[in-house]
Amino acid sequence: MKPLYVFAVLATTVLVACGGGGGGDDDGGSPATPAIETISVSLTGDQEAPTPVLTAANASGTVKINRTARTLSATVTIDGLTPTVAHIHAGEAGQAGAIVFPMTLEGSVATLVETPLTAEQLASLDAGKLYVNVHSAAHPAGELRGQIGREVFTAELSGAQETRPVQTKARAAGLLVLNPSDGSLSGEVEVQDVVATAAHVHGAPFGSDGPIVIPMHDHGGHGHFTVPDNTKLSTEQIKALRAGEMYFNVHSAAHPGGEIRGQIGRRILLAAANGAQEVPANASTATGTGFVVYDAVTRKMSGKLALQGLNATVAHIHAAAAGSNGPVVQELAAPAAGSNDWLIPASAPALTVERARALLNGEFYYNAHSAAFPAGEIRGQLAQP
Repeated sequence: MKPLYVFAVLATTVLVACGGGGGGDDDGGSPATPAIETISVSLTGDQEAPTPVLTAANASGTVKINRTARTLSATVTIDGLTPTVAHIHAGEAGQAGAIVFPMTLEGSVATLVETPLTAEQLASLDAGKLYVNVHSAAHPAGELRGQIGREVFTAELSGAQETRPVQTKARAAGLLVLNPSDGSLSGEVEVQDVVATAAHVHGAPFGSDGPIVIPMHDHGGHGHFTVPDNTKLSTEQIKALRAGEMYFNVHSAAHPGGEIRGQIGRRILLAAANGAQEVPANASTATGTGFVVYDAVTRKMSGKLALQGLNATVAHIHAAAAGSNGPVVQELAAPAAGSNDWLIPASAPALTVERARALLNGEFYYNAHSAAFPAGEIRGQLAQP
């Protein structure tokens, strides 16, 4: 597997629409209208290979397959970048491949008119080995990618993501590929700078530990682990995967509970809040820890700020780089009784492209206000681990 460095999600849903009209018969009736398969494709930078792209842009569209005529057509709408070219390439998830079909660009829309497929090309499509790639001036090899007929979920693993954070130089990159038509799953994790004793897919949202869902197979050397052949997910497991409620966990002799972890299909940003980060700084002894879970497909955030030693009056996410103050971009919901956790509401709107770009560039921060410090008593800049 080529290295992957960021996570994020690509969701692909297969819908089959049967055409109307009368069926063919033996006495000269009109032929049956062919069934058209419509596949919805979502593109993100996290899908790019061999190196994922950090971008706030995304794209979505449909690919239509006429099996009777053996043709393919596609329409993709791009948001957040100026595309230079777009193509359909040959290659399985995690690998770059050659151009198969150039697409036509008109503004932010890329199209492929109905185009004949060879038998080999149709077989590649059915095997999940074709993808849409949108290129830009900043990323001429491709800024956005979406696998056709498969849902692809990536993850970057680090010690900071463990529920009890681990100081380690170990890293890993993981990938899961779901065939939504039958629930079959493949995937792998490539580990660096640690001798892993085991690797698993677990079930739980970020910030919580969960049970093992899939034990992974060690291919030798304790650095390359794969999802076992013939693995299939249940309906509930597929829902959890799509909701960002699964994670890779790599274990070691030094950390048998897990040395590095990566939430699958989501990008994680962490913050440690204190008075020293406020502008101007203050001598408060209060602290806080926070995280944001970002979905690249929807541009929505979830997360929380947990406070210690502070009864805050309000808390927010603001937009500004470290050392500067900025406006509020998201209010946090007040803690429940007996808790000191301020939450991003489930109703929080999706981020604009500009705000998503600021988040990914480290220009969002948590800020907890108090009566003594109404402009903010403790602050924590959000950054990827």
